[in-house]
Amino acid sequence: MRNFHSYGPVDCEQHFCVARRELVEQGLTQLIGHPQKGGHYFTIWAPRQTGKTWLIRQFKQEIPQRYGEQFTVFHFSFGNLRGMTDASVSDEKIVPQIFSRLLEGLLPGKPQTNDWEDFHQLFAKDGGLWDRLNGYSPPCPVPASCPSSKKRQTVN
Repeated sequence: MRNFHSYGPVDCEQHFCVARRELVEQGLTQLIGHPQKGGHYFTIWAPRQTGKTWLIRQFKQEIPQRYGEQFTVFHFSFGNLRGMTDASVSDEKIVPQIFSRLLEGLLPGKPQTNDWEDFHQLFAKDGGLWDRLNGYSPPCPVPASCPSSKKRQTVN
């Protein structure tokens, strides 16, 4: 039996909800665009309790189902970094170590991010992780099985 739910993430199997397929499709179309040419980032802005988290979770679920490993879905909140500091480092430009490890473990190519400029470069149009124009592809996990390539790699 379904229940009314007025806070937190909605589970359509457990709670009364309205499936917003048209909104999800519109967002996926904008994010993915043409799969070989790329899509666009966008901002989700709305008042509290209007389904922002639900929408992001729908994207996170749908993209791997439709495209497999063609796209890397990476979802995190910068709010979790609020107040995090490394007591031994007083420079605000240093990326918190826990965040750096998270990126290294989840992003293709296991990039090293030592400062915010490194972080910015991960998503740069030219030379970032998904720089299709310059033929970037993440390093092969099993080098012996990879074709030799002279593709530019800006991240270790």
